[in-house]
Amino acid sequence: MKNKVFSHLIVLAAALSVAGASAADKVRLRAVPGGGSMKIVGTSTIHDWHASTKLLGGSFSIAADFPVDKVESAKKGKIDAGCTVMILASSFASSSGAAMDKVMRKAMNTSDYPTIRYSMTAAEVKDKAKDGGITLGTTGMLTVSGKKKEIVMDVVMKNADGGKVSFSGSTKVKMTDFGIKPPSPAISLGLIKTEDEVTLEFTWNTKKAE
Repeated sequence: MKNKVFSHLIVLAAALSVAGASAADKVRLRAVPGGGSMKIVGTSTIHDWHASTKLLGGSFSIAADFPVDKVESAKKGKIDAGCTVMILASSFASSSGAAMDKVMRKAMNTSDYPTIRYSMTAAEVKDKAKDGGITLGTTGMLTVSGKKKEIVMDVVMKNADGGKVSFSGSTKVKMTDFGIKPPSPAISLGLIKTEDEVTLEFTWNTKKAE
């Protein structure tokens, strides 16, 4: 079932990210099944917590003259690239267990908004990254629970084993920016409160589309 869902996410995101671009002028990188993770890291009045998923579908398209096989040789400046990532909202598993998973899904309204979507709208090569690869300065739109917010963040892009290209980064957001009330277990009678600000951390492995 998970593989079927992942396949649907890949197909949808790939279609969105390369709309209007021909195969002749773009190189498309597709998400590798199980080759990445998205983690939401937060804190509450009693402890830190996190929720994570490995169901990241999507694709990254970039101009054919970009050195995908040796990204460190890329020149500084704006690049012609697009990216769409799709995540099944209900696939996140919390460090606090199944009970908190239900609270989190209710807060995110996953029944009405089952998919989290990120679409990159602009990118530039800033410099070489400390641990290899390059640092991209990116701007994009993150849609959660039907609400959109512009996200500006640095992303490390580098070559990995097996012809893969990996992306990693992190950014801070507030749940209330997406209309999400910070979740609190009903059993706590309001004594346990979750902080509004959370950190999104991700790693994402891709490979050239066949």
